[in-house]
Amino acid sequence: LRSDGKVERFGKVTAAVLAVLKDYPQCFEQATLEPNETLVLFTDGITEARADGGELLGERRVEAILRELADRPVRELCEKAAAEARAYQNGQLHDDLTILALRRAGVIA
Repeated sequence: LRSDGKVERFGKVTAAVLAVLKDYPQCFEQATLEPNETLVLFTDGITEARADGGELLGERRVEAILRELADRPVRELCEKAAAEARAYQNGQLHDDLTILALRRAGVIA
């Protein structure tokens, strides 16, 4: 999440669990977080949350949720994004819901 509220994708979506498989081919990328920008990582349990009719929450809705929560403290961002995914599927968890948010602190004078 950039400081202007823009959601920017970083890296490639993979099926591998982060840092769990010893011999899994790795991909390294680099980006810089400016002050007050946030890196948000989440599992597919967020984007694949299903409504009663079977429709997925999806990437666009998740991006909208993140934009809406961008200025919130990271703990609140994670808790509210997870709550949105749970609410979308009427509280019925069909997959894990894992969100990690890291924010670069502002410049200290």
